[in-house]
Amino acid sequence: MEGKQKIKMKNIILFVVTLGLLISPVVTNVNSVKAVDVQSQIDLMAQLNLQIQALKTQLGQLSVDQQTNISVLAKNLGQGSSGDDVKILQAILAADASIYGEGLITGYFGPATARAVAKFQAKYGINATGFVGPLTRAKIKAEFDDTVGLEADAMGTKRPCVKIPPGHLIAPGWLRKHDGVRPIVPTCQKLPEGISNKIEGSAVISAVATANLTAGSATISWTTNEAATSKVYYSAATPVNLSTSLTVSDNAYVTAHSLNLVNLSANTTYYFVVESRDTDGNVSVSAESSFMTNATADATAPTISGVAASSISANGTTINWTTNESATGKVYYSTTSPVDINTAASVSANVSATNQSANLVGLSANTTYYFVVQARDASGNTSVSASYVFTTSASTSGDTTPPTISSVGVMVTVNAAVVTWITNESATGKVYYSTTTPVNTASAQFVASADLSVNHSLSLTGLSANTTYYIVIESKDGSNNASMSTTYQFTTGS
Repeated sequence: MEGKQKIKMKNIILFVVTLGLLISPVVTNVNSVKAVDVQSQIDLMAQLNLQIQALKTQLGQLSVDQQTNISVLAKNLGQGSSGDDVKILQAILAADASIYGEGLITGYFGPATARAVAKFQAKYGINATGFVGPLTRAKIKAEFDDTVGLEADAMGTKRPCVKIPPGHLIAPGWLRKHDGVRPIVPTCQKLPEGISNKIEGSAVISAVATANLTAGSATISWTTNEAATSKVYYSAATPVNLSTSLTVSDNAYVTAHSLNLVNLSANTTYYFVVESRDTDGNVSVSAESSFMTNATADATAPTISGVAASSISANGTTINWTTNESATGKVYYSTTSPVDINTAASVSANVSATNQSANLVGLSANTTYYFVVQARDASGNTSVSASYVFTTSASTSGDTTPPTISSVGVMVTVNAAVVTWITNESATGKVYYSTTTPVNTASAQFVASADLSVNHSLSLTGLSANTTYYIVIESKDGSNNASMSTTYQFTTGS
């Protein structure tokens, strides 16, 4: 660079000397040769004066350029240094991606800049210390001096201007390091036409965000500084391949953009970029972002079974039931049918479990009640049972004698059995059954009926073929006096 300037200076000086030699004969001829046209000589003199002024201007600018170039990297730089000199150094190093791939022009000499300096030194046979001394400055100046130009500030004062490698300005990696916002191109820098069109003509994308995440969908939003179309490229792989990834788009020209992604996989990380095309056809693409969909939601309500009323008295009863998953429960009850859960009285079982019970108290004697059971799992899924009925006893005084159980019979098939019996007074019915003996009524399976009757029949289903079962029968009268039978047994068919 310095050699070129010296040659240019010599050429200008030579031109000026030659010009001086030309001017002298012209003046002599004006005075001594009367035949020469005086006006043409005057015109020639004017042209020569203009050329002299132009040459002086070039000489002055050349002097400024020399002074500027001489001042660039005029001092040693090391880790901890900051300011314009460091910016110039970083811009020069960033021109070679193999030396300073990060390409960040921060004005602070940190570890990344030191590594880049060391790579530069190693490449050009200088001791790789990461410190910019005289030898390194001289080599940088010789190799990359064109990276620095002149730029006028608001006051008109010219100062060194850092030129950014053009490729950085549209590279996804560079944009990611600058939060997706393109750097302002310095006025001293003239970009290739293709890159200039991409930068200066396209909409600026900002405020890219993800919202409304579910297990299978998401909403992507962003803004642009001018009206443009909307498009999202998305994929479960990174980086997003714009040629093969899934897309969703909207061709309306807007500045506030929002697109919904649907049919996504649950609990999955997705990567995406957004694209906007302005009314002139210029396209902008954001840096890559990501989001994770929610885990699959539980949408299945619990199954209610084994509903029964037990321990019926004149003023209360206990409702029992089971669910196929842990759930809280509630019993709605009323003297009218069907039970309206919006107006009926209720009792809750707030502990989440699969075996539940609720005690109904304060009931009226000798009254028929209807009830339903509600179960709610941890995901908020709710189910309601069919309607059941029981009748409270007539009185709680006088009757202390439990009913008598007799005439027990069992009708057996391969996978089921029907147990029948009679009581000497109206009573409820319950059959506990097990493949072991004695039957543990606290843990054994059971079927029950809250109806008060003297003739009882309960069906046992889902039994195993060719298996011996043991049963115990329980009946309670209207005064809640209970009887328990002896153990009976039967064997299913094969």
